[in-house]
Amino acid sequence: MPLHTKYRPATFDEFYGNDETVETLKIRLAGQDRPQALLFTGPAGCGKTTLARIVASVLEVHPGNIEEYNTANTRGIDTIRNLDVESRLAPMSGGRFKFYLLDECHKLTNEAQNALLKLLEEPPKSAFFTLCTTNPEKLLDTFDQRCQRYKVGKLSLHLIRRLLLEVCEKEGIPDYPPQVLTKISEVADGSPRRALMYLDKVIELIDETTAMSVLYRDTVDEEGILELCQTLLLNQEGKWEQVRNILLKMPEAAEEPEKVRYSILKYMSKVALGSDAPRVIQMIGLFFDSYMYVGRAGLVWSCYKACKL
Repeated sequence: MPLHTKYRPATFDEFYGNDETVETLKIRLAGQDRPQALLFTGPAGCGKTTLARIVASVLEVHPGNIEEYNTANTRGIDTIRNLDVESRLAPMSGGRFKFYLLDECHKLTNEAQNALLKLLEEPPKSAFFTLCTTNPEKLLDTFDQRCQRYKVGKLSLHLIRRLLLEVCEKEGIPDYPPQVLTKISEVADGSPRRALMYLDKVIELIDETTAMSVLYRDTVDEEGILELCQTLLLNQEGKWEQVRNILLKMPEAAEEPEKVRYSILKYMSKVALGSDAPRVIQMIGLFFDSYMYVGRAGLVWSCYKACKL
C-alpha cells in the first residue's frame, strides 16, 4: 500500500498541521448549531478531502451513506439535480446522516453552482455537505454565506520533516539518512501527500547517495524550468515554438505537470515581487489551476496562453 494511503489521517488527532482549522472544526461539530455545509479550500495534497472524510467519521456516518463526487468529471446541472433528489431521501444504511463530498467543486458550471446554492439554502435535515476546492475564487461569492469555510494550508518544512521521521520509525527505519529527508521536505512544497509519495520512492534505498540520485532524477529539472520561465517572459513574437521545444524535451511536462506548475508559480512570484510589470502578474494567474485531472494538456494550454499575452 502506498505510504500516503497507509498513513492517511483517520482522526483529527492524527491530522498534521493546520491546528487552528482542526480545533475550530472540533468545536463547531460538537456544538448545538452544527453547520450542514463546509467548504475546505487550499492547495492540492494538503488534506482537504482527508479532513472531509474525518468529519464524516466524527458524525458517525455509516459508510453506505457516504457519497463522493469528482465534480471535475460530473460538472453539469444534472449532477446537482440528482444530488438534490437523493439527499432528500432517508438514509438507507442506518445512521442519522447522508454525507456528500464534492471534490474540486469550482469545476461545476455556473448553472450547477446556482442549483447547489439553492440546495444549500435549506438543506434536508439528514444531509451533510462538504465541498473541497483548490480554486475558491472560481466559486460564486454566495457560497461563503451557505457554507462555513475552512482553509487548509501547506505545512512548514519542520512539520513535513517530522511527519517523514515518524513514518520512517513506523516503517522500522528510525535512522534513515537525514539529508534525504531534508531534500524530500524541500521538494514536497508543503504537501504531506507529495512528501510521502517521494519517500515511497526511496525508503528502501538506505544508501544516501543512491536515494538522493533518485530524488534529483524524479524532481523537476531546475535548469529546464529556468529556461522555460525565462522564455515565457521574453517580449517577442514566435516564442511559442521555443516553449514547445522546451516542453518536448522535459520529461516532467508529461509525467509530473503539477510539479512543473508549482515551479513556474514559484519563479514567477519571485519575478513579480521584484517588478511592477502587470504582464507577470497576469502570467501567474494562468498557472493557478491544478492539472490533477487534465495532466500535460493543462500545462501546454497554460504555456500557450502565456506566450500570447
